[in-house]
Amino acid sequence: RTIGSMNALRQLSSRTARTARRAMKPAPTRLVLLVFHRRCMHRSNFSPLLRRHVQRVTLLSKHPRPSFLPSRKFSMDQTVRVASIQIAPVFLDAAKTWAKLSGYIREAHANGAKLITWSETLIPGYPLWVWMPSPGPSPPPFPAEEEKMMYAKYWRESIDIATSPIVDEMKQLSLELKVKLMGGVAEKEASCNSSVYCTLLTIGDGRVIGKHRKLKPTFKERLIWADGHGQSQLETYPLFDGDASEADQFFFGGLNCWENLIPYARSALHMQNEVVHVAAWPGTHVTTQDCSKFMAMEGRSWVVSSCGLLRVQDCEDVDADVPSVMKKMITDTSQTENNSGVWMDGGSVIINPKGEIVSGPLVAEEGILYADVDPWMAVRERYNFDYSGHYSRFDVFNKPITKQKKNKNAPPTDADEENEKQETGVDA
Repeated sequence: RTIGSMNALRQLSSRTARTARRAMKPAPTRLVLLVFHRRCMHRSNFSPLLRRHVQRVTLLSKHPRPSFLPSRKFSMDQTVRVASIQIAPVFLDAAKTWAKLSGYIREAHANGAKLITWSETLIPGYPLWVWMPSPGPSPPPFPAEEEKMMYAKYWRESIDIATSPIVDEMKQLSLELKVKLMGGVAEKEASCNSSVYCTLLTIGDGRVIGKHRKLKPTFKERLIWADGHGQSQLETYPLFDGDASEADQFFFGGLNCWENLIPYARSALHMQNEVVHVAAWPGTHVTTQDCSKFMAMEGRSWVVSSCGLLRVQDCEDVDADVPSVMKKMITDTSQTENNSGVWMDGGSVIINPKGEIVSGPLVAEEGILYADVDPWMAVRERYNFDYSGHYSRFDVFNKPITKQKKNKNAPPTDADEENEKQETGVDA
């Protein structure tokens, strides 16, 4: 048994109590506990057995409060407001798109949002032209020179997360507004290669807390985006701020586009107690309307489908670096559905764990959707179906590989140090 309170110590002799209090006084980064044998709990046995049965246990921890100490009770009426921003990019201009997006983030914050999301590769835009006929005479699979020039332009406007001033501004804005951000960017590593990745970036507390590269770009997207490597993060992040118990209980995560259709990818997040799932899409309502509802019903989770919007008018101001033949293609209204002038019509929607639409869908227009997320609704709806818990059969089906969630207040273990070594090592 462990004596963890001074109330119990007061029942002991004064000399023994003073000894115990001195031993339990914590150092700046240490917690010292007295562990007593059960026979010591009898007062008559305590003093003679003190030397034999009292052990000083020192727990090294960078955290101020170990997880086994009492924390405040769960607040079952606490909600968090989420926002899904649906806007068109300033096509192929990362700086101007971020300037536009940051204004919408401030608007969402002003309306009470704490988790703010946006679409797949909003910065600097979705590579729409890969789905169009080749503008040159070169037969497949060799691209025309104009396509190569478009790729070079796209690479230039992509973001190097380690050095980008846009990411620095995102971090500063997150810290200033005390919000969490999750949304899509086209990522590059300018220092080592000329590839581009479809990345879902997560920022909170003034820092990058997550970066998930799309594991497998879809069909013709593979002409632009490289595969995310096997260490690409499939992680979830605390929904609430601070040291509250909810911060260690409820999480949000996200996937890019058709990754949301991969059962194993969804399961990897669901097994980390993901109660809010962010699905980032380039923006096609017919694609997202059904699968968004299914994901909510399957996972008994909140689903925030954040979709992009792209119209002919958004492509008309591209700069001179875009070949004229390519500009003509992406501004040709006759190529859009029903001559609408809309390439991607959005379709952002927020759905609760019952599969009910609570906000949206937002189609063919810019705007922000809001929802007050009750994480306990996910718990209640998983009462009869929790495919990562009581409804799982991992003795029959393969269990997805996930990074084990660790209570942030728990002291580090040898296993944690080993995992950290593996994560920071060179990928074989």
